[in-house]
Amino acid sequence: MANAIAGVGTTFERWSGSAWQFIAEINAIEGPTMNKENIEVTALDTDGGYDEFITGFMEGGTLTLNMNFTRSGYELMKQDFEIDVARDYRITLPDDEDTTLEFEGLVIEIPLTMEAEDKLTVDVTIQVTGEVALASAGGGGQSWESYFSTRTPTGLVLTVLSDTSVKVDWTDAAVAADGLKVYFNDVLIDTVAFGVGTTTVTGLTAGTAYTVKVVAYKGLYESDPITMIVETTTYESYISGDADLIAFYRMDEQSGAVFEDKTGNYDAAINGGITLSVENNYVKEPIMSDAATFDGASGYAVIGDVAALRFARTDPFTVTAIIKPNTIRTGTTNTDYWIYTKANTSAPYQGLLIGVRWNYHVTEWNPAQCTVWVQFGANYPTQWLGFKSKQVDVQSGQNYLLTVTYDGSAVVAGLKAYLNGWELVTNDMEPGVLSQTIAAGEDTTTSGINAEIGRRGSIEKWFKGDIKDLAIFGTCKSGQWVRKLNVLAKCYDPIYSVTPTPKIFYDLDIDSDIDDVVDVLVALNLEHNNEIELIGAVVTATGVKAAACLYAILNYYGRTDLPIGVNTDAVGFENDLYNSAVVTAYGVTGKLTSTDFESYLITQRRELSAQSDASVEYITTGDLSSVKGLIDSTADGYSALSGIDLIKAKIKHLWIVGGNWPRGAAISDFGGTAPRAVISDYVLDNWPLEVPIIFVPINEGNDVEVGETVMEALSVNNPAKLAWESYFGDSLPTNTRPGWSQIAFLAIARGLYNQQTTATKYAGIVGHKGTASINTTTGVTAWDSNVNGGHNYLWKIETDANFITKINELIKDATEW
Repeated sequence: MANAIAGVGTTFERWSGSAWQFIAEINAIEGPTMNKENIEVTALDTDGGYDEFITGFMEGGTLTLNMNFTRSGYELMKQDFEIDVARDYRITLPDDEDTTLEFEGLVIEIPLTMEAEDKLTVDVTIQVTGEVALASAGGGGQSWESYFSTRTPTGLVLTVLSDTSVKVDWTDAAVAADGLKVYFNDVLIDTVAFGVGTTTVTGLTAGTAYTVKVVAYKGLYESDPITMIVETTTYESYISGDADLIAFYRMDEQSGAVFEDKTGNYDAAINGGITLSVENNYVKEPIMSDAATFDGASGYAVIGDVAALRFARTDPFTVTAIIKPNTIRTGTTNTDYWIYTKANTSAPYQGLLIGVRWNYHVTEWNPAQCTVWVQFGANYPTQWLGFKSKQVDVQSGQNYLLTVTYDGSAVVAGLKAYLNGWELVTNDMEPGVLSQTIAAGEDTTTSGINAEIGRRGSIEKWFKGDIKDLAIFGTCKSGQWVRKLNVLAKCYDPIYSVTPTPKIFYDLDIDSDIDDVVDVLVALNLEHNNEIELIGAVVTATGVKAAACLYAILNYYGRTDLPIGVNTDAVGFENDLYNSAVVTAYGVTGKLTSTDFESYLITQRRELSAQSDASVEYITTGDLSSVKGLIDSTADGYSALSGIDLIKAKIKHLWIVGGNWPRGAAISDFGGTAPRAVISDYVLDNWPLEVPIIFVPINEGNDVEVGETVMEALSVNNPAKLAWESYFGDSLPTNTRPGWSQIAFLAIARGLYNQQTTATKYAGIVGHKGTASINTTTGVTAWDSNVNGGHNYLWKIETDANFITKINELIKDATEW
């Protein structure tokens, strides 16, 4: 039987620069008339009596479109006729392979034909320039999209230089384009030559969010963009532009006798041993990054008895400063290092004191460790609020953003302390001694007492070390405000940015808690929205029905093509509160037990080796035994690389959902019995430095309670609904579970603060480039910010309520797709 096809159904399209545009009402297409130059090389000694030829250049020829005249079609062709650069065109044939012919061309003729008794037509002639590429939906050839896939830039980094300027950096693709274009809110701002990789944009509006796009271009055509949101807010303007600001001391003076108050009201007089203009690398702004060093013996600054700083028991306030203490001590005397005080030094003790304390009697501490130390009251100890962090939170020689807030409630619960944006919640301040309340009528205002920086009045308790950016506000700032301040202050080097459709390899322990089932639903719905691409999964669980439960859910959502491997040597928890019920009701024949699935190492190595370099986000929500297995793996039929080299080649980041950071009991998969902690510690010690680890702390998800109503709204036939109800033992619509891992999925799909693709500020990366460690006996975590181990941890910036809303929106039944 003949395989000929009719021409009807053939389409012609032009590339607009961002999408293919269909050109309607074409009657006939002639061409492209490809031809090849031939060069006669017949010589006197040619044999056989025939001329001889060799080939020269090939030519795409011309293409003629016979079109019915339509205003829209003619305008497009006329537009192409009037430009001086080639445009991309595509012919798609109506065969089974959807064969396409793609080429660049110049419109050189557009004559109209008008006859009295016939329709208006136009014959468009296009001169082909370059190759005519043969491609199809089934592969082969090179499409325009694939052409630009090798030219799309990566690694977009946005640095806010001021309230009106932003530095844009990126990495050009290996294959050259004509250049790069930079857009702010879809307005072309700059055109940059290929290979430059940077530009600075000025003249922006302060306090404004901009969507920044960078694209490669060739002629009129542009690649897929890399996109981020940037807000023109600097650390300094975030503070100085606040309506509740009372005083702000940058303390970056090069010389002089005062610390200037940036509000213009209350300059602080410098006294004693203070060294100015000390380089401090905590705030990485382009200007004003210096600090003042206090000698711990005579250096302090006097603000004075300012009425605005006389805080009554019901007055809310916030005090924040960047500190770098020098607190190494020995001996048998507690030592206070006061940062900001407005308190009298004799009975009745009154006022506010903020500092850190070195305690000699806590034997497990080393000589460089202190606690945060905050007091506010009217009469010590009967009308007194006190907060002292129980854990060792401050170490000598490290930079910290210390923030203290008070809500005016006159109870200790209203007095909060934050270190680098993290709320300190364990209070060890003289239990049973302080009243921790202030009764009505008690005076805390300290009229007649000076506010001081670096000392507590005549008691001469000094601060020793660097202080910078002391700011005082007449309101109680929220935890979200403090966290954003921390992100802006650190101006960390971004390590994560969203690229089009992040690729995720998912490592989960679906037999330990129902949150894993919610993770699966969120991931599948993000993938359905084209926000992520799932490339493989490993079930790190000892339960024999765990992988089968995952497969049943994937079957319901039409994703049984997702490769799944099993690690039954996991050291996590096994509860089977829902797996068996799901497999009994919805199990798929041939996928009913762990032995029906391949080894996790096969899945890991095969799927990773098939991906482009540095493209995979590996997220693990269970114990780390499968990650350890990947580290220790060796060359196989899928890749000649060792496990370490395969990780370095293919994985962009490792996301670990677990632990408490910067320190604390892990609660989750790190702690408890020794095997989990030992394996976790092994992973942290052996994971390659070149591939950053991003921790998602357990306590970040504890209050993100998701699933209310939406899980019960799933179809009665949805295996995930049965799992949910089996876990809780009922079908109450009010049931919820923490969204620990879902926070990570949103960050991966939608980005982090200053790097996200939507205006929502989901989360930020803090503790940038530190080193995490785990006590192999107890599982307690610790953090060393002085050593770059490539470790980082995530904090929410968006509110818990908004996280819950966003996650619940992603818990949808397949029938809603």
